[in-house]
Amino acid sequence: MWLWFSKLGSPKWFYELSGKWLPWLVGAMIVFMTIGLVWGLLFLPPDYQQGFTSRILIIHVAVAGTSLAFFPLMFVAGTITLVWRMKLADMVAKNAAILGAWFSFVTLATGSLWGSVMWGTWWEWTDSRLVSMLFQLFYCWELFLCVQPWRIQRRQLKLVHFYQ
Repeated sequence: MWLWFSKLGSPKWFYELSGKWLPWLVGAMIVFMTIGLVWGLLFLPPDYQQGFTSRILIIHVAVAGTSLAFFPLMFVAGTITLVWRMKLADMVAKNAAILGAWFSFVTLATGSLWGSVMWGTWWEWTDSRLVSMLFQLFYCWELFLCVQPWRIQRRQLKLVHFYQ
């Protein structure tokens, strides 16, 4: 098992493996996302209280759940980078911060659209879910800006992975 794990951490072996799987996975993703979006946005009956604005929640909830999944991913990848010094885990941690920021932004945007219709306001500072998602967005931006290749040094990289 450890041989497979260390082999997976090699960028050369990983790129060979992912090059074979990527077209199939992208094709399946496009098919399932198209079916889910068409079914959810076009055929979902309107809610009896929210009407058609409940369709915003289909995008919002899926994106919010995905954005929260980037935190454990950054933690695991950062830990693997610190312990076993795998270059691929370092790349995963860096890219997870970028994707986490984008997903957090889309979560805040769709939540604000829904909140403007349902609550009558775009933002509510007393709701901890909104504020924590905003902090997550700032945190992912900060991690992304810390690991830019033109600014990074080895000691800073260790600190960033420890911070993750």
